[in-house]
Amino acid sequence: MSLELDRVVFIGRTFAEYVAMFGLDMAKLQGRRILDCPAGACSFTKEAADLGIDATASDMAYQLSPAMIRQKGLADLGHTIDKIKQAKNDYIWTNVADVPALAAQRKQALLLATEDMDRRPERYVAAVLPKLPFANHTFGLVLSAHYLFTYSE
Repeated sequence: MSLELDRVVFIGRTFAEYVAMFGLDMAKLQGRRILDCPAGACSFTKEAADLGIDATASDMAYQLSPAMIRQKGLADLGHTIDKIKQAKNDYIWTNVADVPALAAQRKQALLLATEDMDRRPERYVAAVLPKLPFANHTFGLVLSAHYLFTYSE
């Protein structure tokens, strides 16, 4: 059985996942402005900023309060994990040990991101693709946590 999500879910990935997924070189990230869009509940921006990297996140969900985003994220995480449990044999479990470990990783990303939204809201810009409120050439790198590849429609 393959993973079938019946709605768009608001979950996140960690900084470490981004580094591995995109083959990021930490030295090349320094001194560049980076945009994560749509960023969802990813903790990349918070964790990058902790390392001195100038990162901004943008997502349509950021029009909601961090508390509402956290609540939606936790509900969506539960929904997604239930679906993954049904399709767990279709996954290659090399980057994460199992479904509980994946759930913990996704929850950590969500909590780090929403805590940072409370503390540093200027890093989180509400916007709807394809129109973004940034001037051309504002960012030296733009990342997306597989949103464009998760939903085939």
